[in-house]
Amino acid sequence: MAVDYNASLWCIAKHILSARVNLGETLEKLSRDCNEHLCNISRTTALSAEEAVAQLIEVERHAMEVCGKCGPDAELAKSMTSLADTARRIRQEIAKSMLPVRVEHNELPPDVVDVIRKAYLEVDRLKDDIDRYATSMKQEQMSEECERCVVDFSGGVSDGS
Repeated sequence: MAVDYNASLWCIAKHILSARVNLGETLEKLSRDCNEHLCNISRTTALSAEEAVAQLIEVERHAMEVCGKCGPDAELAKSMTSLADTARRIRQEIAKSMLPVRVEHNELPPDVVDVIRKAYLEVDRLKDDIDRYATSMKQEQMSEECERCVVDFSGGVSDGS
């Protein structure tokens, strides 16, 4: 059974919201853990950031799925391509900022806070972008949910099984 077009838009909105929640949690934890010289992050902080990256991967996947269904010249396809590109860039910046972790001390450079703050603001803009297409839908009105993912609003992702 094919994934419903509207279900994909709804899932994009849910994944963006989950990424936003995870980035907010990451930012809050980092602001407690960082000083001007160094960030000593806990494993839960790193997991929050990793979950935001996972949500952005799903945003990108669903956006490209919508593009494939609405044709390359459609306004929606252009918006979804832009949304997918932005989600990809944000997740790459988050991943890059987390790379210099010194495993033995869980240390990051202090500018990671700025990277996460910027990512949070950009994800907030993605939310505004998708709301143009998804706000008229209600989950209860959906004929089917996305077949490949089930998202709870606390940010967890499962395969639906």
